[in-house]
Amino acid sequence: MRRNFRVCLTVAGVLLAGLWVRVAGMAIVFPGGGRVIFPGHDPYYHMRRILLTVQDWPRVPYTDAAMNHPVGAPVIWPPLFDLLIATAARLCGLGVAETPAVETLAAFV
Repeated sequence: MRRNFRVCLTVAGVLLAGLWVRVAGMAIVFPGGGRVIFPGHDPYYHMRRILLTVQDWPRVPYTDAAMNHPVGAPVIWPPLFDLLIATAARLCGLGVAETPAVETLAAFV
């Protein structure tokens, strides 16, 4: 019984530490004024793909017409991450018109 309590306490501590690490940089990502600033370049491309998926749900674009004009180029990332965030946005009733809310949801994920 005592061992189970220690295991549960350890797991809870690890989860709380992980949550703290996750939210430690919130001031950088959410600077205020309803803006979301993603670190790096890849998150912005994922946001583009998420917004395209929200617009044409459940179809995730596998080619991007904005690259290698006029033919387009295949997207190198698997679709699950972007599809999950787009699906969560759709389940929350968000569409392309609510782009800041979709960006906020994606930043938390």
